[in-house]
Amino acid sequence: MEYQIISFNRETGSIEVLYRKNDKVLGIWNIDIPIENGNYISGAKLETRILAQYPSWVLERADQIAAGIANEAEIAALVVPLNS
Repeated sequence: MEYQIISFNRETGSIEVLYRKNDKVLGIWNIDIPIENGNYISGAKLETRILAQYPSWVLERADQIAAGIANEAEIAALVVPLNS
């Protein structure tokens, strides 16, 4: 998995991180950067935090969906658009 820090909010001490796998955007998560001894963590500690923050179940679920879900049409048939 790859990630890119796309913003830093000085007021909250948080970063927005865009996650990708094989050039597919998986999502954007807000991460409050831990503070240790008056400093934000950085380097390897920050990278570990960023990688750990992304929930592993999302990747597993994406793989399951890509493999195909037998009753997908059944669920899609339940959709009632708001403009109806």
